[in-house]
This record gives sequence, C-alpha cells and structure tokens, in this order.
Amino acid sequence: MKVRELLARLRDADPEAEVRFMPLAADSTESDSVDEVEFQAEPWTFEEGDGYSVYYPGEPEPRDASYENVRYRRLPVVLLKPDMPARWKALLEKR
Repeated sequence: MKVRELLARLRDADPEAEVRFMPLAADSTESDSVDEVEFQAEPWTFEEGDGYSVYYPGEPEPRDASYENVRYRRLPVVLLKPDMPARWKALLEKR
C-alpha cells in the first residue's frame, strides 16, 4: 500500500480513533496498538523471484544460481510500529 492510498482510506476516519494493527490470520483480540510511524531515511529493496517476494533495508543482495528470474526495485518505506511494553524497551536499551 502506498501512503497516498492509506491517506485516502483514512480521509473519513474519526481523528480520535485508535490505530490498531492485525497480523495476518489474527482475530480482533490479537491486534496491536500502533505506537510509532518511522520514515526510513534510505530506500528499501523489494526483491521478487519465482515463488517469493521480500522487502528489506539496504541494497539488493546477490543471489546464487538457484534463484530464478530475480527482479529488484528500490522503494521509499514508512514503517508503522506496534506499541512495545516498557519492560521490552528496557531490555533492548541494555544491549
């Protein structure tokens, strides 16, 4: 989804509504709160080949001959991040 598509879909949303994220195959009891919007400084790579596609930060990664018909695109990315419990944040800060 592009940012313009997201903004268009949110045009009529209540500005006081909570923003939640539901992982694939989750039900409504498994949603997470969106806590952060993070603009990525560098474009990400969208890689697509026979039977797979993946996004990742950085330059395209070289693939061996077992990967067929690999195509790459560099794209700007905005990340919506879930709320992280304070105890998890503290653990990450200790690293």
